[in-house]
Amino acid sequence: MSSHKANRGALADSGESNYQLRLATEADCDRIYASIGNSLARPKGKTPRKSYVDAARRGELLMLEHWDPQDQSWHLAGMLEWYTRVDGIVTIKDAGTYGAEPDAAVTKRLVRELIALQSPTEVRAKTKDEQQAWLRIFSEMPGFAFEDREYSRPNWVYIWAWAPGRSRLQSPPLPAVAPRPNVVAGSTAR
Repeated sequence: MSSHKANRGALADSGESNYQLRLATEADCDRIYASIGNSLARPKGKTPRKSYVDAARRGELLMLEHWDPQDQSWHLAGMLEWYTRVDGIVTIKDAGTYGAEPDAAVTKRLVRELIALQSPTEVRAKTKDEQQAWLRIFSEMPGFAFEDREYSRPNWVYIWAWAPGRSRLQSPPLPAVAPRPNVVAGSTAR
């Protein structure tokens, strides 16, 4: 442990931030997996993803940690996984925060840091209609606009896009949650 971290309790009283943003390493992946209660790719009660190791190896996994002065240790507050295409478009693959419900402030801070870090031409994210908290977070985030929706059984998936210079006022309104498409009697789903 660095001397900076060892003396962190005293530094916190001096006005230094109790939060740290950093790229995750492979060593952080198990802790992320265990700490994140609800994420875009892993809603509560759903089968968890296998690993964040590939994203950590690519340098595309961001962590926000907060310092607990009582425990004298860092605790994971949230994470953001993305993929950067060659043309500069960034796709948010997963985002999550500690606890049962997503924390809007933590998610927004991670997305702002991603934008500052990558300077993308566009950022895209998808949320499912059953993830109301995530729909609200992206609808309130400056620069993000509802772009389209698609049906992916059994959910409607909402596509969000951020572009430099776009304000919330320029984004079209979010459509009402649409009913699931009807399945014709006698048809077989494969």
